[in-house]
Amino acid sequence: MSSKNCRLAGEVVVRSIAAVAFLLCVSFVNVAQGADGSTAKKAAEKKAVEKKETEKKPADDKTKKKVGSNDTEKKPKPPADNPKPKNTDGGEDESGEEGDTGLGGDEEEGAKSKSGDGKTEAKPLSIDEEYVRERIEDALHPTKIEWLEDGRVKLLFDFGSTKRVPEHDSIFTQKVGSEPSSKFRWTLRYEDGYTGTSSNTPRSGDSDVIWWYGGLRMGMDGKVFLNCWFTDDVEAELHFTQHISYDSKQLFAFVYAPDASKAVGSNFGTQAVAFSGGALSKKKGTVDQVLAEHGMKLKLRVRDGICEVFRDGRSKEKIEYSKKSFATGRIGFIWGGGIACICPRLEITGRIDAKKMAQDLRKRK
Repeated sequence: MSSKNCRLAGEVVVRSIAAVAFLLCVSFVNVAQGADGSTAKKAAEKKAVEKKETEKKPADDKTKKKVGSNDTEKKPKPPADNPKPKNTDGGEDESGEEGDTGLGGDEEEGAKSKSGDGKTEAKPLSIDEEYVRERIEDALHPTKIEWLEDGRVKLLFDFGSTKRVPEHDSIFTQKVGSEPSSKFRWTLRYEDGYTGTSSNTPRSGDSDVIWWYGGLRMGMDGKVFLNCWFTDDVEAELHFTQHISYDSKQLFAFVYAPDASKAVGSNFGTQAVAFSGGALSKKKGTVDQVLAEHGMKLKLRVRDGICEVFRDGRSKEKIEYSKKSFATGRIGFIWGGGIACICPRLEITGRIDAKKMAQDLRKRK
C-alpha cells in the first residue's frame, strides 16, 4: 500500500473515533440534563403545593372566625388526662352553646340501661324488700297480686262467698268471725245477694253495675286494719253495700291509719274525716244519700299530706294530714252507730313500707 493510501485510512479511523466520542458525549449530557430537569420539576411542584397550602390557611382561619360560637364544626377532643367538662343541665355553657350530654333523645335513654334493651334497669332491692316480696303472698293470700315497674304493688282481695279462701280469716288485725253475733264476720248464706249501684246506671269505667255482695260483714261498732304497711303513697277502693236503712248516727270510715288511735279517710265516700285519740276529730263535707241494698265504690287516695276521698269514681272532698305522723300506715275500716254493711271486694295500689312490713312478718314466724 502506498503511503498516500495509508494516510487516508488513518484519517478515516481518527474521524470515526472522534465521531463516536462526540456521540457519547452528547448522550451523556442529555442524560444528565434529563435527570436535573426531573429533579427540578419535582422541586418546583413541591414548592407550588406548599405555597398553595400556605395561602389556604388564612382563608380557613377567617372562615372559622366568621362562624363564631354557634359553629357546629366538631372541635378536637381534649386530652384524655385533662378532659373538658361538659354542661349536662341543658342550659348554656360559657361559650354560649347549649349544654350537651353527648347523647340525644332515645340514645340518652338507652344509655341508662345496662342491658341495652332500651329499658331503664330497676333499682336493686334491699334485703327487707326481697324478704317482703318472697313472703307477702303467704301472709295475705290476695286473690291477685301485681308488682308495678315503679316499685308499688297492686293487691286485690275478693271476699265474695264463692271466691274467699280460709286464709282470709287471719289477714286483718282481728280474726274474721263466723258467728251471727260477731261484729266482724263473714256473711251468712241468707245474707248473700245481688245489688245494683246507687244510680242503677253505668258510669264511665263502671262495668259491674250489678254486684254479688256476699263477703265481709261489719255491724254495730268496731275497727279493723289489713296486716300490711304502706307509705303515704297509696290508693284503695272498696265495694260497699249498706245492709240496713241509713241514719245520721251511723259511721263507716274507710281509712289509712298509722296506728289504732289516729286515721284519715272517708265516711260513706263523700265526707272526709280524721280521727285522733280513737275518736272522730275532724270532718269536711257531708254524707250524701245512702240507700240500703245498693252498692257503692268508696275510694281514698293518700299522698303528700293530702287524703282525697271518692264515691263511685267522683272526687268528693280532701283533708290534710301530717306527713311526719302518717309516714307509714295500714288500710282499714272504722264503723259505728249500729250500722250493718257488707264489703265484697278490696283493691289497694301502693308503696309498701318494706322495713316496717319485714319486721311485722318476722314477728309472725
